[in-house]
Amino acid sequence: MGDWKLEVFRMSFYVFFPLSIFYLCNQTDYFKDGKAMSWLYEVGDNRQGTPEQIAERKREHREFLEKRWQEFEAKRKVKEEAELKLLEEKRQAFNSSSSS
Repeated sequence: MGDWKLEVFRMSFYVFFPLSIFYLCNQTDYFKDGKAMSWLYEVGDNRQGTPEQIAERKREHREFLEKRWQEFEAKRKVKEEAELKLLEEKRQAFNSSSSS
């Protein structure tokens, strides 16, 4: 078994190795160009294509979101109408039972 020096080394390794990896992996400058640290994993650029292609993708995405929002609003409106109708039926049933 080792003495206290080995234990100090092991403890410092256990503490500082994960911290150093965490620090290194959170440095965006290492990964922006895709050259440094390329052995770790491959990084792609999200802005690939010409400006026209990027604008087209943004337009398609915006249209998709608008379509989903309209669907959501339509479903919400139908649900609210059904709830109002149910509430009105309950109120009529209560009024007819209380007036008897």
